[in-house]
Amino acid sequence: MIVYTQPMKFQGFEVSEEEKCSFKMSSFPETSALGYLKSQAIEFVNYNKRQLSRIYPKGSRVDSSNFMPQVQSSVLLIST
Repeated sequence: MIVYTQPMKFQGFEVSEEEKCSFKMSSFPETSALGYLKSQAIEFVNYNKRQLSRIYPKGSRVDSSNFMPQVQSSVLLIST
């Protein structure tokens, strides 16, 4: 099975809800993803039910000693 995705700039949860394009994927910096989890958790979970998202660590991080992917991955697990 092959899955094609198209990277796209995140324009908001409302826009992605209206478009309903499951093949589009947005990337989020770690800080933005945590902000969305705090302020718009339900919208972020619903977004991940429809389409893929990718969360990458801050650029200042040189190792993974304090990166906690469990926080972000819990959104992905809840949405499945």
